[in-house]
Amino acid sequence: MNNFASILLLISINLWSGLCSGQTYSYIISDKSITSFIKQISKNMDPKVKKIDKEIIEWAEKDIYGESDSIYEMGVITKGIIEHKIVHGLFSPQDIKYIAKQQENLEWTTWEVNNFQNYELIDSMGFAKILSKSYERKKVGSNFAYSFSVPLFSLNHELAIVQQEYYCGFECMNYCILIYKKNQGSKSWEETARLKCM
Repeated sequence: MNNFASILLLISINLWSGLCSGQTYSYIISDKSITSFIKQISKNMDPKVKKIDKEIIEWAEKDIYGESDSIYEMGVITKGIIEHKIVHGLFSPQDIKYIAKQQENLEWTTWEVNNFQNYELIDSMGFAKILSKSYERKKVGSNFAYSFSVPLFSLNHELAIVQQEYYCGFECMNYCILIYKKNQGSKSWEETARLKCM
C-alpha cells in the first residue's frame, strides 16, 4: 500500500508540474514565444487582424511529410513542407528535424482568450455571421477573420513556419503556409516565402 501511495504521489506531482508549466500549445515551445509571434505578424498584415478563429489550424502529418502515395497527387499541393526546395534553402537538416518534432508535440486545439486580449476570438457562430453578411454583397469592411496554426520554429528561433488563412465569406478566402524570418535590427518577423497557397 505504501508503494502505491508513493507512485500515486509521483504521478500527481508530475501532472501538477505539467499543468503549472505554462505550456498550453506545445510541449516544446513556450506559449509566450508562440503568442508573441502571432501578435507580431498580425500587426503587419493588411487588412489588420481584429478577429482570430478560436480554433487553431492543425499541423497534420501530411503537411510536414506530404502525400506522395496519394492517388490524387497534385504536385506542389501534396508536398509536405520538408519536401520543398525553399525550406531546404532556408532551414538546416537539424532545423527540419526540429520542426517535425514540434509538430509531433502540439497539444492544444484552441487559442486561449487571455493570450489574445486585444483580438476578438471567434467560433463557428462568428464565421456564420461573416458568411451571412457576405451574402449581402456589401464591402468587406471588418467582416473577415484570420486563422493560424501554431508556428513551428528553427532551432535558433530566427525562422518560423505558420499556416495562415484569411476568410471573409462565400467568395473570399485564401490559405498559405508562410515562412517568416526575424529581422535582426528591428526584431520583427518578416515574410520570406509562401508555400501551398490556395
